Parts: sequence; structure tokens; C-alpha cells
Amino acid sequence: MNKPKKRWVATHVPRAFHESVPAEVRPKLTLFKDAWFVVYLVLLIPLSVALGMELLFALPRSDEWVGTMILALCICFAELGLVSLAIKLLPISRGTPLRLVLMALAWGGVVAATLAGAVFSFPWLSVSEKLGLHALSMSLAAAVPEEVLKGLGVWILLWIGRAWWNRPWHGLVAGMLVGLGFGAVEHMTYALNLAVLHPESDVYGVIVFYGMRLILVPLLHMLMTGIVGYGIGKAMYEGPRLGHPARFLQLAGWGALAMSAHFAWNAQFPLEWSGATNLVFRVVLWLMLAGTVVWLIVANQRRLKPLQRAGLEPAVTVYSKVY
Repeated sequence: MNKPKKRWVATHVPRAFHESVPAEVRPKLTLFKDAWFVVYLVLLIPLSVALGMELLFALPRSDEWVGTMILALCICFAELGLVSLAIKLLPISRGTPLRLVLMALAWGGVVAATLAGAVFSFPWLSVSEKLGLHALSMSLAAAVPEEVLKGLGVWILLWIGRAWWNRPWHGLVAGMLVGLGFGAVEHMTYALNLAVLHPESDVYGVIVFYGMRLILVPLLHMLMTGIVGYGIGKAMYEGPRLGHPARFLQLAGWGALAMSAHFAWNAQFPLEWSGATNLVFRVVLWLMLAGTVVWLIVANQRRLKPLQRAGLEPAVTVYSKVY
């Protein structure tokens, strides 16, 4: 006689209801530890070591190297802490546990940043240079591998963290956190590499160049990956009202928008273009990206508000095996 097969059943319940059940009898919320969780750890652990080595090699060779590194880390962690706190305070982020925030920042800052910089960007750069696409080489080397790697992280995090992240707007949240981690580590790496150019001190150099990155590239990766993440969230969690073709279009459309913006940002303009023209172009592009992300946040918060008033959100997903 054949034994009945086990299957998983997902039950969405309001978090308030879940927490009203005594702790000793309610199902425990935990990360979904399957193959993708293993992939996350297998990539994170060795790449953390690789990132540490990369930062050490980026340090200026001077007596101030210890203070320079500590200061760079402090500024990086301050950026990560303040901006991630602002993201977590958004209504669409309500219910997000700290562990998912840290995991998203780690994927962006460690996995995506290291793989993009050390592995995947160089082939794209080499191909574009050999094809004579010199003005687009930085665009191809950054836009494609970076957005794909960051988007992969969003997908993995939505999958293994779906006990809490179970709605389309959570893709936007995850994307902003992944992009924030990527951007902060990129700022720190540039600041350490360029600190030696400061005429007075490497420590001052880190402050100046990190500050310049914050001003000239303000949360750019956070905005772009937020858009990518929203497409992934729509594709995963929009529900039966979207068929498979529509889900694919959501994923492809939002991803193409972010990748195109990244491509345009990194494009090298002709020498005859004035600096003012380049500046205006990038300001307009950044405003378009920021406006898109703000619109997505507001639209989804309006969608969320009646559910919150009814006590249905934030919701958690409880997974149980049945026969």
C-alpha cells in the first residue's frame, strides 16, 4: 500500500492574530531553509572574506591606514543604518524582521558588489572595448551584471523570507535594501581608493570622496534595484489575477526600466558636450528614478491602507505539511 505524499500548505494570517496565539502552541516563523538558503550562505561566506581582502588592498599605504579604514566603515554603517531605518519605517515594510534587513544588505554589499566587480563586469567590459563601443563600455559592464545579480538576490530573499515577505510591495522593499547595501559598499571602495589623492590626509580623503559619492550618486542603486524588486514581487506574489504572460511582462518591464536607467547613467558622452549638459541629464534621470520609486511606494501604501484598517496587514505566512 502506497503511503500518502506530504505536501505543503501555506496559510496567510494577520500578524496580530498570529502573535495572539500562545507562543508554545503557535507555529514558529522561520526562514525557508531549502536549496536557495544554502546558495545564499555558500556565496555570502567566502565572498565576505574576498570583500575584506579587496578593502584591505584598496587602503592607502600610509601610517593612517587603520584610522582610514575605521572611518570608512563608520560612514558606511551610518549610511546603511539611517537609510535602512527609513525604509523599515515605511508602511509597506511593516512586519519585516531585522534578519531579513541584514540579509538583504549583505547580499547587495557583499555578494552582488563583489561578484560584479571581481567576476562579471570584466567580460562585458572586454567585449564592448573589442567591439569599439568605448562610449558604452562602462554602461555594459555595470548595467547588465549588476542589475542581474542584485535582482537574483531579491528573488532569493523573497523566497527564503516568504514567511514575512509575501506581498508584491515586499519586492520593492527587498530591492531597496539590496541596492542600498550595494551602493554603500561601492561608495566605501571608491573612497578608500581615492583617499590618497587628498593633499592633507587620507582620513580627510575618505570623508571628501565618500561625501562626493553621496552627493553625485545619491542612493542610485537603491532606486534602481527597488524598481527591479517591484517587478519580481509582482511576478511572485500578485496572485491569480495575473496569468503567467502578465507576470513575465511585469518582471521584464520593470527590470528593463531599471537596467536602461543604469545604462544611461554610465554612458560616456561626447567630449563636445558641456559639463552642464551632463549634469542636467543625470539630474533629470535621477529625478525620474526617484519619482518612479516614490510613486510605487505611495500607490502600494494606498493599496495597503484599507487592509491595515481591517487588521489584515501585515500578514505572515505559515507553512505546514499535510498528507
